[in-house]
Amino acid sequence: MACDYKTDGAPNPLNTKVLQYIEDTSPADRLPKILNEFLVEEGVATLVKNPQVYALIDIKENREAIASLNAAAKKFFGAKSDLVYTRKEGDIVIVGTVVPIMDSLELQSTEDAPHTYIPNSADLDEKSEETFIAKTIDLLVNTSTRFKLTADKSKYKDVHTGKLYSRVTTFINKGASNFVFETLAKADTEGGFTVTKNDNGQWRVSLTPEFIGNESLKANDIISILRVKTATIVGSNVDMVIRDHFNGTIKTYQEYVRDAESELPFIMGNDKVSPEDAFTTFIKEVEVLSKKFKARGETVLTNAAIENFEIVLHDDTLNVAGTVDLMTVDSSGVFRIYDVKTMRQLKDINTRYGNKPSKLEKWSEQVSTYRILATNSYDINVSDESAVIAVVVDYKSPNPDFTGEISEEFIPLNIVDSMHEAVLVPVEPAPEDRSIKKPVLPNEEGSVSFEIGEEQTDSNFTEASKKVFVVKANKETITETLVSRLEEQIERLERLEDSPLTERRINEIQVLRQKLRKVKVDSATLDDYYDYVQYVLEVADRGEKLIKSIEVEYTGNHKNLSTEERAEILKTISELQQTLSAFYTTNSKTSAATMLLKELKTIEIRDGGQEGLVVPLGKALQRLSELEEEYLRIGIPIHADYIFSFAPLDINTQLQEQIDFITQNRRISGLNRRTPEYKKIITTKIFSVKERREAILDLNIQQLQDKKIGRDMIIKELREVHNDPSFLSAFADPLVYSSQPTLQLFAKALKVSMLKSTDATIEMRTNLEMHYKKFRNWKSGDKEIAPHTMYEDMLEEVQEYSRNPETKEYELRTRLSFVQEYDVSEFNIKQHKAFELLREEHSFPTEPSEYEDYFKSGLGKEYLRESSNWYSKHTEPVKGADSYILNVQKQQNRAEEEMRDAFRRGDVNEGISARIRFNSYAYELKRIVRNGIPIGKLSQPKLDMYENEKFINMPAEAREYYDVLMEIYKKDQKKLGKRPIKQNSWDDFSYILPTVRKDAIDKYGDQKGFEKFVGKASGSRDLLKDAFLAQSTDTEFGEMLNAHGERPKVIPRYYTNFVQASDVSNNITNSIITFNDMANRYEAKGELIGVVNAMRNAVMDREVFIKGKREGKGAESNAFKQLDAFINSFYYGKKHAEEATVGTFSGSKAAGVAMTATALATLSLNGLQAANQYVIDAAGGTQEGWAAEFYSREDYLWAQKTMYVDGIAAGALAEGINPTFSKKTKLHKMAEMFDIMQKFSGNFGNEAATAAKRHANLHSLAVLQSIPEFAVNSEKMLAYSRSLKGKLKNGKGEVIKNKHGEEADLWDVLIEDSKGKLIIDPKVKNFDKYEFTMKLHGILRRTNQLKGEFDRTAGEQHVVGKLLTFFRKFMVPHLRKRVGHSGGGTHIDLELGTVGQGYYQTFVNMMMDALYEVKQGDLNAAKDALIGKENVGNMKANRRRMRFETAQIALSTALYAIAKGLKDLDDDEGFSAWALDFVMYQALRYRSEMRNFRHLGEFVRILDSPMATTSFINKTLGLFDATKDLLGYTVGLTGEEDIYYQRKSGKFQKGDLKFTKHFMSTFPALSGLHKTSDPGEALKYYEIN
Repeated sequence: MACDYKTDGAPNPLNTKVLQYIEDTSPADRLPKILNEFLVEEGVATLVKNPQVYALIDIKENREAIASLNAAAKKFFGAKSDLVYTRKEGDIVIVGTVVPIMDSLELQSTEDAPHTYIPNSADLDEKSEETFIAKTIDLLVNTSTRFKLTADKSKYKDVHTGKLYSRVTTFINKGASNFVFETLAKADTEGGFTVTKNDNGQWRVSLTPEFIGNESLKANDIISILRVKTATIVGSNVDMVIRDHFNGTIKTYQEYVRDAESELPFIMGNDKVSPEDAFTTFIKEVEVLSKKFKARGETVLTNAAIENFEIVLHDDTLNVAGTVDLMTVDSSGVFRIYDVKTMRQLKDINTRYGNKPSKLEKWSEQVSTYRILATNSYDINVSDESAVIAVVVDYKSPNPDFTGEISEEFIPLNIVDSMHEAVLVPVEPAPEDRSIKKPVLPNEEGSVSFEIGEEQTDSNFTEASKKVFVVKANKETITETLVSRLEEQIERLERLEDSPLTERRINEIQVLRQKLRKVKVDSATLDDYYDYVQYVLEVADRGEKLIKSIEVEYTGNHKNLSTEERAEILKTISELQQTLSAFYTTNSKTSAATMLLKELKTIEIRDGGQEGLVVPLGKALQRLSELEEEYLRIGIPIHADYIFSFAPLDINTQLQEQIDFITQNRRISGLNRRTPEYKKIITTKIFSVKERREAILDLNIQQLQDKKIGRDMIIKELREVHNDPSFLSAFADPLVYSSQPTLQLFAKALKVSMLKSTDATIEMRTNLEMHYKKFRNWKSGDKEIAPHTMYEDMLEEVQEYSRNPETKEYELRTRLSFVQEYDVSEFNIKQHKAFELLREEHSFPTEPSEYEDYFKSGLGKEYLRESSNWYSKHTEPVKGADSYILNVQKQQNRAEEEMRDAFRRGDVNEGISARIRFNSYAYELKRIVRNGIPIGKLSQPKLDMYENEKFINMPAEAREYYDVLMEIYKKDQKKLGKRPIKQNSWDDFSYILPTVRKDAIDKYGDQKGFEKFVGKASGSRDLLKDAFLAQSTDTEFGEMLNAHGERPKVIPRYYTNFVQASDVSNNITNSIITFNDMANRYEAKGELIGVVNAMRNAVMDREVFIKGKREGKGAESNAFKQLDAFINSFYYGKKHAEEATVGTFSGSKAAGVAMTATALATLSLNGLQAANQYVIDAAGGTQEGWAAEFYSREDYLWAQKTMYVDGIAAGALAEGINPTFSKKTKLHKMAEMFDIMQKFSGNFGNEAATAAKRHANLHSLAVLQSIPEFAVNSEKMLAYSRSLKGKLKNGKGEVIKNKHGEEADLWDVLIEDSKGKLIIDPKVKNFDKYEFTMKLHGILRRTNQLKGEFDRTAGEQHVVGKLLTFFRKFMVPHLRKRVGHSGGGTHIDLELGTVGQGYYQTFVNMMMDALYEVKQGDLNAAKDALIGKENVGNMKANRRRMRFETAQIALSTALYAIAKGLKDLDDDEGFSAWALDFVMYQALRYRSEMRNFRHLGEFVRILDSPMATTSFINKTLGLFDATKDLLGYTVGLTGEEDIYYQRKSGKFQKGDLKFTKHFMSTFPALSGLHKTSDPGEALKYYEIN
């Protein structure tokens, strides 16, 4: 239930939130962090450090708030302890929360937050600190119920989670194996000990003969094992009695003997002292110890309710747990740890034997570790005065005599005089304990120790750690997964900006990949996996350092960072997250390292080899898991700051104005009636009419208040959301229409980035034009020539051998290329043949896993010598090769020194890091030098052997333009990362042309290509393949499937894949411009990768609440599906949801063919439709002028005058019909500048096309539609630019004047620079081009239709959705501007920068206001409501829109009636009849369009034929039937009545062929002309309906 909890009669928001959360959430789902966030939201606490550490704000004031909350929890839910507690820590007061996890609301801390306690100020009362201490003690004394030793006693297990922890002794010993202790544990587990008592009362312990035989134990081994077992029995009894004494559960001697296990008997006394007397004496010694504790003011922690009580400390980060013998706390809340040690004498505790530490040193390290566990997990103050309780005992030593047979002699165990003394031995804290920092990761035996061998990329571990095992099939699968993930990481890194660091990272992973390939054969060493594990540790270490540095830097400087700097930080965090995902994900089924860890745990490896892998890998995964959680915690605030920078500044002002309007006038404005709160008000019967009205108005105000945009609001929405769009809205609305501001701001940020990339392309094209014209004039003058002739001096075909991944054979391929300095074809062929022969002669292995052994063999070394000799003969070093090699060697030597120094210091992490760098440089050296000869990228063909004559003889004029193009091309390749296109090893760029595929017109212009095309029977098949099958050069599917059959989430790099030379466009200029546009977009998207990933992950991971109930994570929400579809389409270029694979049928492409055919048949040369389009679009523009929200009627009239009276439209029309290299008229330049057709990259790639290419395309047939669309969009652009008149100012704040001395508008301040590019006059200082563009696009969309990549909806990415929305993209924007958006009520449009609602909504509110006033008897107020006397926001504009629409419907009806009357009076069937039919058709169709959302019949008519393609298909089928009938008539199978009209039908007379009508109705262009010639026929449809 939803309740408001009150304090002293007043609402208490904090209590309401917290207690409602407890009531609504199941015990298993309750999280401490949610309660902490409530404290922050209500101003009680603030986050001061992580993880989840909060400080109290305004201590005196908020102390009462916490007390009130705790009291409410106890009152309403019967909680038995405080819900929120506090404690002092220095000058800060820590606030902590626990979560009620039981239905009875007993409050118990959850596993993940025993220290979700939080820092705050110093003046809090002591009672809160006492609460903290009490809760901590309660946790500690119950740990033994949670942590249990495993059956083999090697680890502790958390019985709640199943998680395993290493024992403290294992941790201290660094994971090193100890034969005696391991064998003892094995004997305990397998029943290898026997403990008996003889007739004389002597206890004896021995090993069974079977166990000794099975383990092949020697005499010395047996003695050592028995001594330790004897000491264990004695020590266990001592520990047990001491703990029981302080716990108040002490027993009698007889009870201890009775309850003892046979393997661990309770032994006291000897042949001189009876067991009972010895026990009594021992108890007295313990009582003396108890008095010592009391005198020191210490209380021993106990829990009499638990049998065999112990305190088990643990640390989740270190994965370590251990049992302390005694733990105390004093009155100041300081804890101390005591460990009980039994020994024969005290004098030797400081004695060292050889290099082994003394007993005191060992004890010091052990207690120090316990102290770390307690501090890390419970955040308590543990004194460094903790100590060892030394219990000095005496017992006889076993010393059996062995002669090769298993001895039967017993080992006596006796305690003499029970206990000589119990003393406190102070323990010096271990070095790492002084600052309570987590100790260095254990140096497991063999995990890092190695020597540098002959192969620098390999490490030689000690033989004790090298364990050979057979790799099973499942291990092959795991290893293949590891390799696959590494290859994906290499692919990702190669897309980053090329830099030395990126190169090194790639080399590091290449080394790993090579090592792992060995595991694919029948046997391998764990050495291969050690490298992988160490690299994962290094990744974790790098990640932790990076996150820490970013958090520190951003926290202190976030307000001063630019938008670009924030995006760069997000990119850095995203790169980290993507790196982590190559090794670890939260899904254990796909997490590579998790899969490896699971498999390694099942491998039996002797001598402790397993732990050398499992322990560090487990720790690495734990750290990676924490980093995964840190990603969003750190990233969300940064992301919020980034997208908040795109929020219009005055949105909150507009909201406040609307709130003030409601408050002052008590009028409804922007009310959302879809909420549970509204329904509750409406259905509550206790309200009077006036009370209900007031409640609705208050709700209205609260809804508007909640919509205000700010940093905190954005952060909150990124973490949780309380609404979700309907499926229909998510399917049909563009993302910019979302009711969630974060999604709108994200979409806006991406669009601005793409607009900037378009500007970069326009800039390049403008600079290129003069060079192109100079080259063209030299090459052809005024004559137009085909591209293959135009660029013949710059182009060549090059040959290369490439390995076919399917056949694994090398194939000779041909690519189209810029002419190169070397004859690379000859070089490539000679090199391939030479090395092919060398491999054959030297038995070169086919498996990469065999390379290492091969190169160590004599045959392999001979191969290396011979191959280096070939390089010596055919190549020469590139410039700077020697210095480059020397630098790499220096880097390698430095890494080796740092590595050895780190391991000598015991700094394992730094040693691993240095070793990885060393291997990276070693790998690089292998790639660049062989037997002293530079190879690879440091060698180039000898010019005297491979000189290219075509390059030498290139004409100077061609060479000049060639250099210009190559300079652009080189820069663009750099934007795409490392080697995006196949390139020569010695070059850092590629000469291969962008693989822009030729179309049919290109092939026709290229006679050679065309003859090839039509000369084959496969020509038609190729056309069909292009139309219906997915091609490698398609740009609508994003990145095609990778080598692993997966679709990577990467920004697509188009025009970089292999295409046969004959199929590549040879129009270099167009291809370079197209490639530049793609590269600019790639670069812009790359800068936003962090923004995109942060947004997607936040929305996917956030909590979703609907009607106050938690629905789950965002991944299942419609908002996420809408966002994901937008990202896939707009960002990743995946415009279709289908997973297309090259060569397979594509439903999306087939749908595209159907839609194109339909559009051609319907629109081409269709004057009726074109005129109607202009009428509707112009009416939309006029309506906005009347509304005067974005521009006025005067602005729109000025725009039309400028367009048509002043004549700028004529020049623009001419340019539109005959496109030029770059835009020439000011109008066209402005239209391109603000992208009024919203094409983005669609604007480029046809600049240098031939006339045939420019005109012979499908768009030319739709010229009648494109002209009015461009014209009306231009009118709106000019009108909106005119609205800025008097608002444009210079740096001094003065209004800028135009050349006539009048206040300037935007049109006035658009000027051309020296190169003819249109720019904003530099004097203007208060104009944001991209804000203007975004707002203009919003205006165009609401008055026209969804258009372009940015507006593509989730529905359009599916075949059905694509077909359903074809010809109907106007419906969504027209619906939204009338009835509002999916969220209901006032909509915040961050693209338009407005606060408003649909004008139908305004009309409804207006009527309801008037009705209410009538009921109240105030007719004047009702009149004011109806005429809109008081207005705010877009209310006045909406009223005007409503009146305009109503008037237009009436006028169109009247126009139809007038025209029909005139036609009825005139029997002329000539032009006047056609004109009147034309007018009537336009009037009725316009009326129909205006009534679409008012009249149910009109709306149903639209839905009557759900797919526009259906009509075309029916017409096509009709044509087939008519053709069949006509053919049947010629052979006498069909009668005349089936092929000839028997009476007049429209424009067809009796006796006309029916085939003619079907043909003209279906065939492109003819169909349009036919419809235009007979508007009367089209009119009938609307008259009937």
